[in-house]
Amino acid sequence: MIDLIYQKILKPVFFCFDPELIHKYSMLGFQYLKPIYPVLNLNYSHPDLKTKLANKPLANPIGLASGFDKNALYLDGISAMGFAFEEIGSVTRYPSAGNPKPRLFRLIEDDALINRMGLNNIGIESVRQRLIQHKNNFPYGINIAKTNNLAYPVDNEIEDILACFNYVKDLNCLYIAINLSCPNTKSGIIQEGKLINDLLKEIYQANTNNLPIFLKLSPDSSADLVETFVDLGIRYKVQGYICGNTSLTRVDLKTKTTLLTSYGIGGLSGKPLKKLNINLVKTVFKLKLADQEIIGCGGIFTGNDVFQYLIAGANVVQAYTGFIYQGPAFTHKANLELFKILNKYDLTVEKSIGILHDGFSFGDFP
Repeated sequence: MIDLIYQKILKPVFFCFDPELIHKYSMLGFQYLKPIYPVLNLNYSHPDLKTKLANKPLANPIGLASGFDKNALYLDGISAMGFAFEEIGSVTRYPSAGNPKPRLFRLIEDDALINRMGLNNIGIESVRQRLIQHKNNFPYGINIAKTNNLAYPVDNEIEDILACFNYVKDLNCLYIAINLSCPNTKSGIIQEGKLINDLLKEIYQANTNNLPIFLKLSPDSSADLVETFVDLGIRYKVQGYICGNTSLTRVDLKTKTTLLTSYGIGGLSGKPLKKLNINLVKTVFKLKLADQEIIGCGGIFTGNDVFQYLIAGANVVQAYTGFIYQGPAFTHKANLELFKILNKYDLTVEKSIGILHDGFSFGDFP
């Protein structure tokens, strides 16, 4: 019922207004519905969907990607909507208003978004205090990045990100993600191998509580840069890799070029990214150590999309744009479809991870 209401009534209304404004007020509204969460029945669970990430149990393999809940405002609502975990952020050492508005655009014909938010957030110290006060046991990761605020000029990227890490390294979080690939800041993708090496070395030494570390990679990175990231991740014992971020590509879109031009620069997310990021998952799976993990992200709208990421080598996935387009019933529908696929091939989530690399192909799972 809630899916029908969203698709037929709410979504057509929401999509008439600025997406950033709708995002803010729809989630705040959902927070007030907390007393009726059990009635909404937005969770779908089954033992075959259970899995682990960073040695912590998860009810299913679908998490919410960073960018949606930058300031840790919506943990209760996101938990109620059936996600197994969420990634807070990106959060930076100093607060930032981000880039000028408008900065978020829908590509409805492509089931996609373009954003150039620019790492808008309230700053790591405020996010830390909010997480300390929050009593929900819902698993969360924290995505940290370099400050993008002219009022706080950053002369030393390593010092800036390390300071951010030190604020959260004692929290009981699922993992910390190091965002090396945001396309919407002046630094963009961090290209220098020595800089990456020095940053990971400092974080490795500062990580006295052995928090799991994930590196967020970009589908726009060269093959050499991806290999450099993975090699350094192995050297400094990171838990794994997030594959991947948004993309600056505009290839094979249905949206008119004139409209794309009017939107300007920004990171593309949604269905057009699925192939790019699944290929990134497959590449990283071959390069990483067996005990390292992959979080797949990009273009996940259905349970079959989740399954394709899993068999390509992802341990779990994250969604964002698919959730925007599908609505509150997104995880219920995706997990139900995923269970049916797993049942058809006598698999579980954990048994399906990376089986494309055992001689199977996507064609073996029509």
